[in-house]
Amino acid sequence: MPRKDPDYRYCILITTRCNAKCPDCTYEHILDHKDLDAGLLKREILPHISEFHEINLAGGEPTIHPKFWEIVEAIASANPKGIQIITNARSFTGSLKDANNFLARLDNIASKTNASIRLRPSVGDPYAASLKGGQRDLSRRVARLREAYSARKPKFQLSFMAVRMPGQTAPEVISRYGLPRDSFMAIWQTGKFKQHGTQSGVYINPHGEVYEKEDFMVSGQPKLGTLGRERLSEILSRRTRRF
Repeated sequence: MPRKDPDYRYCILITTRCNAKCPDCTYEHILDHKDLDAGLLKREILPHISEFHEINLAGGEPTIHPKFWEIVEAIASANPKGIQIITNARSFTGSLKDANNFLARLDNIASKTNASIRLRPSVGDPYAASLKGGQRDLSRRVARLREAYSARKPKFQLSFMAVRMPGQTAPEVISRYGLPRDSFMAIWQTGKFKQHGTQSGVYINPHGEVYEKEDFMVSGQPKLGTLGRERLSEILSRRTRRF
């Protein structure tokens, strides 16, 4: 059984497709345009959801998975302690209406589960660089999202991840994009994305390969499947293995 560290996470890359082309993307070498199969999720992932402190849904860009909402609802119904959606927010911030519709649907799911749900958009110069309107466009998207969130009494959390380039200060990024002062900070380095603090975790990609944190963060030679291509259920339920 996976260890139950207070910060232990189960990160599911539900797609390796993305709607952005950020410079020095950490995951660029694994973006093979594959979506997680809903059958694999139900057979081999859901039975182990409750064993982890938090479930991270990531990608690629998770919100462009054709069955994104079905996946979120299925995971929420399995009653994990927490669900975090890591996103660039591009697919649902094109207009205030889009932002409102997305948040309303997420709020509906949050109202039906005991799990703590957190939407975590990543914001910073690397993301702005991939938008046609650059910094101004990203700032407008952040403003729409904050407005839509503040207009309701949501049952989920909105927590921005402010990404700063080497040489930038945290206040500079927060001010530039109109972020809340308590935004989570991360550092963007060439070919590497470094979060403050450490997080233990098991990562699963759309191919059903299981690997440990940062095994895949090696540009050019990703070490995918370092725990083997065995069934996820066998790997995650094996009490003798310590991740």
